[in-house]
Amino acid sequence: QGLSHLRALAADEHANVQLRVALAVGLIGDPDGVDILAGLSADPYQIGEAFPVRAYVALSLGLLGEPEGLEALATLAGDDNGEVRWHATVALGDVSHEQDVETLIDRTEDEIPFVRAHAAIALSEIGSPKGLEAVERLAASDPVERVKKIAGKALRALRDKIAP
Repeated sequence: QGLSHLRALAADEHANVQLRVALAVGLIGDPDGVDILAGLSADPYQIGEAFPVRAYVALSLGLLGEPEGLEALATLAGDDNGEVRWHATVALGDVSHEQDVETLIDRTEDEIPFVRAHAAIALSEIGSPKGLEAVERLAASDPVERVKKIAGKALRALRDKIAP
């Protein structure tokens, strides 16, 4: 009953309604809500107030943790808005699926320091050897000291996971 009501509300043109729908789907925690979130993530409306909708969509997809949401998360990880990219990067780490290692490696090059740091964390959570070089680079040479520190911790965790 709840998801069918939220599906109808997701079609509302107002960003404040869509934001609440995205949050409610995540809080309900029903994997059948992934399609609602995927639809909201693909909304072509990109002006100002809509970016929180995409950020909440990413957050909720991470809460659901369903592989069916990975395509939408990968798209959101490349969003024009840094906050959306950050939420999507964190959510990709929450889902922790090998399929998105390349997307996360790309995010280690992001202009926003906290996106780079969370990409390193997400790569360590996934534990793929493919992400090792990108996390090593951040730990050794990121221009932001805090990112280097976070990447260093992520690097140790990643090495522990991939050690024979």
